[in-house]
Parts: sequence; structure tokens; C-alpha cells
Amino acid sequence: MLHIFSPGRINLIGEHTDYNQGYVLPAAISKGIQFSLEKNDANTINCYAEDIKEATAFSLSNPSSKDYTGWQLYFWGALQILQQKGIKLQGFNCSFSSTLPIGAGLSSSAALSCGFVFAINKLLHLGLSRKTIALIGQQVEHEFIGVKCGIMDQFASLMGEKDTILKIDCKSQVVAPISINQQNITILLINTKVKHSLAESAYNHRRNACQEGVELLQKHLPNIQSLRDISLSELHEFKSALSDDIFQKCLYVVEENQRVLDGIDALSKNNWAAFGEKMYLSHHGLSKLYEVSCKELDFLVEQSKALEGILGARMMGGGFGGCTINIVQNDALNTVIQQFSYAYEKQFGIMPETYAVNIGAGTHVCS
Repeated sequence: MLHIFSPGRINLIGEHTDYNQGYVLPAAISKGIQFSLEKNDANTINCYAEDIKEATAFSLSNPSSKDYTGWQLYFWGALQILQQKGIKLQGFNCSFSSTLPIGAGLSSSAALSCGFVFAINKLLHLGLSRKTIALIGQQVEHEFIGVKCGIMDQFASLMGEKDTILKIDCKSQVVAPISINQQNITILLINTKVKHSLAESAYNHRRNACQEGVELLQKHLPNIQSLRDISLSELHEFKSALSDDIFQKCLYVVEENQRVLDGIDALSKNNWAAFGEKMYLSHHGLSKLYEVSCKELDFLVEQSKALEGILGARMMGGGFGGCTINIVQNDALNTVIQQFSYAYEKQFGIMPETYAVNIGAGTHVCS
């Protein structure tokens, strides 16, 4: 029996920059999805979701499409892409369970699809690289789920390292590990426990707005390929070429790319307070310019500014719900959790979930 662990991820800063070929700063975490696989003598791939007690069989001899939904669609998409690449699959049994909260912005979908392909790769000795597996995971999102995501989630889940965050250049796809000193701080996630229905459609709308901005700016700056290639001064110089809405979306992305680089500089000096300031600026941009926040996320970030011991906070993930990520001094952690819980429940009638996360290794075989 083969056992694989595929982690979720956090992103310290650099939101919605990955599909604009910019910079991101994610890390794998110790929560994730556990897969167990073994070959069978059938021409069928039998999969079982332990948490929801749901089973599906994918036939290799009769691969006709069904109306798959949820986790089944991720698996089906991954199998289709592998076969399109000319990879000959064999029958196997797979079961999986998760410690990731669904809808919290911890990228359970990337952990699911990439973990599944990684497990198949190990079981059948396919020889696929981690980068190839990550790009297959992204392709599943694009072609089968309909979310035009960047590469951050997949790269972070597969390539994370313990006590390390990843600077990912989404243009060159180069990953640079950065060791961090977490001795005096805890990374705390506060889950709003809401997910507004705008999320997926708005995600694609923001991506389209950025692409439209690039196409309009190319009339003045023909050498640019993405918002990554545009300086803040150039964006302001050609502001009149853009509608107000598209300018604001582009402005957020250009500023956020610089915040990632400034944040890395702060971390190199172990200056979590300076890094936290960049997080607050990131949230302001996400809320007011990119418009992917919501009242629950904004409330939690505003609350954080009034609490002793919090160095920085922002919304994390696609938006319209999910988590805020907070940098908290260790000696204030318990008090901060109590204060957040009290204030949020008083405001919305919902008790938020809190997770103090540990930065862990990327997808790996369990001993």
C-alpha cells in the first residue's frame, strides 16, 4: 500500500498576482489530504472519499464521460489529461481523507488534484517531475473546473519545504525557497465560515479585466506581455487608455507585485512588523481596488488593527469569504483568538474557526 500526503497552502502575500505572471509568497502547511493506493487486477480505477463515504469507479476500457461533480471531476480531469499525454494507466484502488477545511482558501482543490497525480506517478512509476504534475493540476482547473487560476497553489502544494516559504516567479516559474524565523510569531488563520456565490465568476472576471488592461496598454507599450512588465509610473502615464475599473484592477496588481518584493526584504531582516504593514496594504488593495473582499473579511482585518500582538493581517485566497491570515506574537495568541471569536460572533452570529498553522513539507510519500 502506498501512502501519500498532499498539503494545503497559505499565501503570506501576493494575491491574484500569479495569473498576471507576478510574484507570490506561499508555503505548504501541515494540514492536507492523505491518499492510500494499491494496484488491482481490474481495468478500473476505484476511488473512495472517506470523509463523505462516496465511491466512484473510472473505467479504463470505456472512458466515456459522465456528469462528474466535486472531487470526482478533479480526478476525472486528471485521468483524462494523463491519457492525452499518451500515458498508459493501470487499474488501482484509491481512498483519501482530508484535514483541510473546504472553502477556507487553503487550496484544497490543488492538494486534491496534484496529490492524486503525484500518487499515480509514484504508484505506476511514470517519472513525472513535480513541475509537470503542478501544470497538470492547473490544467484540470482550467479545462474541467472552469477556473483560470495561476500556478501558485499547485507549485506551493508540491514544492513546499518545512519552515520555508517560497518566492515563486510566475513568469519564469522559478521557485526560490526562503527560510524564515518563526521563533516569536504564529501564523493564525481566522475562517469566516462564509463563501459568497460571487467567488468563481468574479475570479474569472478579474482575470479578464487584467488581460484587457494589458491589451489596451500594449498599444502604448508594445513590448509588455503581462502586468508584471509594467511599472507604476508607466501605468499612471497611460491611465487615460483604461476605464476606471480596469485601471484600479491593474493598479492593485502592479502595487502587489512590489509589496511581495518589499515583504521578502523585510523577512530577510526578520522584521515581521514591517512585513505586517505590507499585509495591511495588500488587504486594502484587495478590498478597495480589486474588490474581492467581503464584509466578514474586512471586519476581521479591521478588528486585528485594534488587538495587541497582531503585526499584520489580510484576506487570503480568491476572496468573498474564506480566511484572513494574521501574524501574531506568541505571547498574545490565546488572548487574540478569544477576542476575535467574541467580536466576530457578536457581529455576525457565527463562531469563526481558528487555525494556528505550521509550515510543512510539500507533497510526499509517507513512511
